[in-house]
This record gives sequence, structure tokens and C-alpha cells, in this order.
Amino acid sequence: MPSLRLRPRHFILPLILLIALAFRVWRLVDFPPGFHFDEAIDLKIALDVLGGARPLYVAEGWGREALYYYLVAPMLRLVAYNPLALRATAVLCGLGVIVAAHGLARRLHGQLAAWLTAAWLAVAMWPVWAARFGVRHIALALLLGLAAWAFWWAFGRIRDYELGIRNEEFLLAGALLGLTAYTYQPARFVPLLFGGFALYLLLFHRRPTAENRLWHNRRGWAVWALSAALVALPLVVIVARVTPIETGERAFSIEPLTELLAGNPRPVLDNLVAVAGVFTVSGDPLKSYNLPGRPLFVPRLTGLFFYAGLALAVWRWRRPAYAFVLLWLVVALLPTVVTISAPNFNRMVAAQFPIFFLAGLAAAEGIQWAAARGRPSPQPSPTGRGSKTAGTPSPFGRELGRGSAATAALLVVAALGLTATATARDLFRVWPEQFADAHPLNREIAAVADFLEHRADGRPVVISSRDIEDEDPYIVSVSLDRAIDRRWVDSSQALALPAGADEAWLIVTADRWVDPLLADVVSLGAGEQGSLPPRPLEEGGGEGLPPRPLGEGGGEGLVVPAANPLQRVWFVSRGFQPGAAGGATRSTTRMASNNLFPLAWLRHIAAPTLDYAKAQLISLPPSAQIQQSPSMNQTAPVSNMFSLHLMTAASWPTLESPTISLPPESSFAPTYPIPFCACDPGAAAKPALWLTGVELGAAQPGAELTLLTSWQTGPARFLSLAMFVHLLDASGNIVAQDDGLGYPPHTWQPGDRFLQLARLPLPADLPPGAYTLQFGLYDRATGARWPVLNADGQPAGDRLLLPLP
Repeated sequence: MPSLRLRPRHFILPLILLIALAFRVWRLVDFPPGFHFDEAIDLKIALDVLGGARPLYVAEGWGREALYYYLVAPMLRLVAYNPLALRATAVLCGLGVIVAAHGLARRLHGQLAAWLTAAWLAVAMWPVWAARFGVRHIALALLLGLAAWAFWWAFGRIRDYELGIRNEEFLLAGALLGLTAYTYQPARFVPLLFGGFALYLLLFHRRPTAENRLWHNRRGWAVWALSAALVALPLVVIVARVTPIETGERAFSIEPLTELLAGNPRPVLDNLVAVAGVFTVSGDPLKSYNLPGRPLFVPRLTGLFFYAGLALAVWRWRRPAYAFVLLWLVVALLPTVVTISAPNFNRMVAAQFPIFFLAGLAAAEGIQWAAARGRPSPQPSPTGRGSKTAGTPSPFGRELGRGSAATAALLVVAALGLTATATARDLFRVWPEQFADAHPLNREIAAVADFLEHRADGRPVVISSRDIEDEDPYIVSVSLDRAIDRRWVDSSQALALPAGADEAWLIVTADRWVDPLLADVVSLGAGEQGSLPPRPLEEGGGEGLPPRPLGEGGGEGLVVPAANPLQRVWFVSRGFQPGAAGGATRSTTRMASNNLFPLAWLRHIAAPTLDYAKAQLISLPPSAQIQQSPSMNQTAPVSNMFSLHLMTAASWPTLESPTISLPPESSFAPTYPIPFCACDPGAAAKPALWLTGVELGAAQPGAELTLLTSWQTGPARFLSLAMFVHLLDASGNIVAQDDGLGYPPHTWQPGDRFLQLARLPLPADLPPGAYTLQFGLYDRATGARWPVLNADGQPAGDRLLLPLP
């Protein structure tokens, strides 16, 4: 048995993969920053799979194929942080794309083209980005690459097309092709690639020759096609049954296609023009998935390799390998041509191989052409019947060939180096700097989730963020692998204290604020707000309590006396845990973990621990103490994502209980606590919420009239509820009003207490007279008001009346 000798060429692909791994793993949690809602949906489904679900297709997120989630599920047991596990799976898929591309390119054109294709995929920003985002589209690039590789491998093993070969190769190739259907919607275009290639062979290679006989194995085609169809059939049946999801909720995204079918080709033509420029002119315009407008090849001059490879493939289109790559490119671009917001890098993810193979092809041909310059030209035979085997090369010719090849190779290496430099610059510096709005990638709420997972103590948390009704609770829920009692509140109009809690943390993301009146009544910095400038109005809110740092702290610890009613700290994205006594400690303890082991090396590389104690402290009383470590890096940038406040039951206010009446048609005189009923049709009337107190501000013309109410909640309810407040004049006309509810029912738990603030701007010319406030609750979706229950538990009216003094 011959011994295996390692040569330098054996280390080229591992070196490429190491470079690719570095680009894909470095600070994986931080770039892309935050946690996209699509990632959260994919993570939730993967958690379902980990919990025992076995879907092939799920309706969430407008319908999703499920194969990727079976890849994520085992990673969730290996990696200690759920979002990191999701992205780590994408990293492995991205490395698999490179391996598959190398194997396929080697079969199509040879080893040099395979290395260069893999190198371009390793360092170009698009494949790097696709392998860092934890969404399922990367699975299509992987499965299609494996399916194509297996397809060419199976047919390439034919030695005698009349006898055929064993069926296992074709079974594997067909099964991989069938599995692509379970990855991502654009996979539905994949049959066009292989069907188009079969048609090409029928048209231009119908007769078997020495060069094309491998494509004439009929049994191989039959086994391959049948296995692919059988594997994909269950999904086909499922999708046929969920037509409303596919054609209803998702219909807006295929508007160019529907317009084309209706006789209007203009949207598709516009998309074609946009997609034609994706290589070196302008790329995907969506900033939530990439650097907006960045083309695939940067610097743009490196795109010349792609265009040269494309020209070579078109020139050699009669050779099956080049025809296959050209068909692949066209088919893979179709999903973005017929959908909105073209070019869309996610929908054209299957085009990664043909695009970078063509660039690698041109680079390989250029190097080989330069090396051939030093080879001798064939010499004519003395008999005139052919030529001599070889001439005698001159030393000058050999040196010329070596020098030309070395020069060509250096140019290719330089192009790859410039590509890698541009990727590192744009991914880790330019894109974050241009991303002024943190919300599209949910950067603030991702920082909150990371804090809760790794640094929060056991106290309940109340979170105020932008999307408290749906996105943000969803993202935090799937990110956490530990049990933390949490609620959601809009602190610009409400504050809440969980039932039975003596203390609770209030977390306010950087794009939200605490209303100063609420901050005052619960002793969040009483007497301190005047030193802070008002926050700009957002969505009709009043003056806010904005994030204004008074200084930078640092080091390992930050200590605030436990008795202090205000503990408000601005954090970066990870690394700080408030201690039980109000201090700060470092901890990696995990609770209720599903993980077998934490893969600490990945945690440290992908998400390097940052000091939360490199924080900015605001509005602390003079008695607060700050402990700093001498090793603190004073020049480290600080990214303010959220603030932390401590709320206590001891400082929670008890509001007054003034006399409130029901409308004249009701004879019942309500007494506190006043119950409101959701009163679902056909269900028994049961209290869902109790009004426990009211505090009314002074009415001044041209100013705001404030109404502060306190409540106690029943069980959670999944609906959109609002509180209406109307100021009525003596004739019953509405002269001022406010609608809103800062503590949504989906987050309620029985016994929670919350404060709701309404601000009614009064007209400057408001005449004196008798005025009455009427307020109540209503379902935003139906407009139906919640009735007040009388002493017998029966509906007595749908609004409460409070006369102004």
C-alpha cells in the first residue's frame, strides 16, 4: 500500500478554509449587530425541533421550509447562547458551501480553478455575510452545491455507458437534489436548472461520442430523477395544502411576476436592469441585510475576472460544463428578478457558486495561459504526418513562462487580498458606522437579551422597547435559555411592577424613555430630571428622560448602595451583572441550560466579552460609589443600547380614589377596585382588570391635562387593548383626547400592578366651564369597549366619568 505523502498543495484548501472561518466567526454576535426578526423566527422553529417537533414546513414567517432547523437544533445543545448557536450553524453551512464549490469546480475545470473559486468564496463579502446571518437561505447554497457536485460525480464515474454503473451514486445525487426543496423558497427554481441542462443535452449532445457519452446513461438519469422526486414529494403535497400562505401573505413579494403574467413586463424589466448591475455597479438596497448598494465585487476592478469568466463560458457554451454553469447563473438570478426590491442577495443566494466560479475560472485560465508562454511550440514532423512530441525549450523560454505565470498569480493574489481587505473594512467598520438607525436589526433588544441571558440576577425585569407588542418579546423569548420573570411596558406612558415582587429591574432601550411624571411618582430620580434636557417628541409623547451620560466608568465593578431608589446604568452589549446587593459581579453561570457544553472558545472568539462596567452612569445621588479597575481602557468606544433602573414595591405609589360615576343610564355607583370585563361572546362575565386609583392634574388652557391611573391585572390576553380618555364639555363634546395603553395584555400576570399616564393637550382658548373626563378600555381590532362590572358581576356601563374640580 503506497504511503501518503503530504505536499504543499494538500494544505491549500485547509488554509482557505481557515481564512474563511476567521472571516465568519470573528465577533459573530456583534456583526451583523443585533438580531434580525427573521433570525428570531428561525431560532424559534429550531427550538421547537429541539423540543420534539418534526415539521417539514411551518406556517410562521409567511411559510418556511424546515431543513435548516434540523441543522440548528443540535447546535443549540452545543453552544451556550441561542443566537450564537443559530449563527454558528450558518457558519458551518458557509464552510460547507466552500467545500462543495471546491469539489464541483475541480470536476468542471480542474484543481487551480477549484482553489480560486474556494478562495473567492472565502473572502468576498456576500458569501461571508450570508454565512454570518442566522437565516435559512444559506442552506440552499449548501444543498444545491452538494447536489450539483454529486450530480457531476455520479455521471463522471461512468466508464461504459452501455453497461451503466451501480445506482448508489445516482440515488445520493437525486436525494440531495430533492432535499434542496426543503431549504428556501427560491429552491423551487432549481428544477429549471437540471431540466434546462437535460434539454440542452438533448439538443446539442444527442449522439454519444467519446466526450459526452457519460450523459447517455439512461438508467442513471431515471434513478437520479426518481429519487429527487420522491424526496421532494412530501413538501410538494404540504405546500399544495397551504395555498393561502403561499399566495396570500406572500403575494406582495412576487408583484413583478404577477404584473408580468397580467401583461405588464415593466417591473420585471426594471429588475433585470438592476440585477445586471449587481456585480460591479450597485447591490442589494436593503440595509438590514448588507451594506446598502454595495456590489458583489469590491474593488470593482476585481469584477473583471467575473466578466472574463462569463465571456469564456459563453464562448465555450457547447461544452456541457460551461453550459451548466451559465444555466445555473440564470436560474439562480430568477428569484430576485421576479420579486420586489431587486437585487436581493438572500433570494439570489444560489448564484454564489456560478458567480465566483466564473471569476476563479478566468483567474485560472490567465495563470495557465501565462505559464504556457514558456513551453515549446509543436514542431512539424520530417514526414509531414503530424508533429514531433515536443521541441526543446530554451532557458529563456522557460524563464519567460515562469515569470509570466508568477506575475499572473501575483495579480490574482492581489485581487483576492484587496477583496479580503474590502470585506473586513466594510463588514466590521463601514457598515456599522453607516447604520445610524439601530432598530432594523434590533440591536438594542439583542443587547437586552444578551444581558438577561448572561448577566442578570434573579429579580424580575420589566422591559421598555419599541416593539413591545410582538417583535421584541419574541426575540427575547427565543434568545433566552434561562427562566427570567419578565414583562413588557412602554415607559413613555406606563410603568409596571410584577406581582409579588419586592424589587424589579426596569430596562429601557436607547430609543425609548421614561416619562418624567412616571419617574417622579415611583421615585426614579426624583428631583434629578431638571438637570436633563427634554427628549424630542416621539409618537406623540411628552418630554422624556433621555440617555445623557455624565461620565464614563469602567473596570470590573460598579457599586450602587442597595437602598438607593434609582440605579440607572447605560450598558454596551455584554459583560455586566448587577449583583444581588446592588453591586456588579462577573458570572458565566447558566440556569436551566439545554446545552451539553458551552464551546467557550467559540464564545470568546465570536462574542468577545465587553465590560458592561465600561458604562455611563447617569442621575445617581451623591452617595453613589463607583469602583473602577485600573486596567480600564479609557479609549474603548461605548455603545449605549439600554439603561437599567431598580423599581421597588416600597416606593410604588398608592393613588387617590376619587368618586367616579357611570353614565346616567346606569344606576350603579362603582367602588374601588373597579373591575373591567373582557366579556368574550358567549363566555361568563369575569373581571380581567381592576382600576385601583386615579390622580388628576390641573387643567390649564394651552397646557397638558394629565390623568394618572393605577391598575391591577388578571391573566394575560392576546389582543390589542387601548385606554381612551376624553375631555367633555358641558354639551358632551370632546375638546381633548388621548388613546393608548403602555402595558399590553399579552404580558400581564395575575396581580401585576401598573400605572398608566394619559396626556391631553388642551386648547389655548379653552373657555371656563364644567368639564368631565370620560375614560375606559376598548379592543383596537374590533372597537368593542370593555364594560365595567357591577356588584353582581354584570356589565353596568362601558365608560367611567370623572368631573374636573
